[in-house]
Amino acid sequence: MSKLVIKYDYVEANGGNTLKQIDIARQPLIYYEKDIGTGPYTLIMVDLDSPDPAKPIYSEYIQWMITNIPGNLLNLGRTIVPYENPIPMKGTHRYITYLYDQGGKELQPNMAYARQGFKRSVFLWQNGMAMSPVALNYFRVESLNK
Repeated sequence: MSKLVIKYDYVEANGGNTLKQIDIARQPLIYYEKDIGTGPYTLIMVDLDSPDPAKPIYSEYIQWMITNIPGNLLNLGRTIVPYENPIPMKGTHRYITYLYDQGGKELQPNMAYARQGFKRSVFLWQNGMAMSPVALNYFRVESLNK
């Protein structure tokens, strides 16, 4: 599996490192090898611990989704769910960004995705995509509410 580079203004996500809320307020730049699959690609960022890591009832709260990304040109993809900067309300949350190969087909996904309780598995199944991402990366963010 290829590495997905997630670069914010001053910091980079690096396989589970903890980032500060102030450093990740703006949408990150995403880099990956352009020939890691047949494309186009779908990028999905989720919070696995929403609203509370002890009770993640909204596990897979969707932070960002772009489909139909040609090669590695995110700006040419279709934004389905706009980027929402990670602001955990309680505890330390894990944020994972996945990149999926669409297997040569264009997607026409439903535009009405609720951020809370999003299920990647359902989305992937509905769109005939493989369950394994071709690239991923993750980071953690601590709540400012102690």
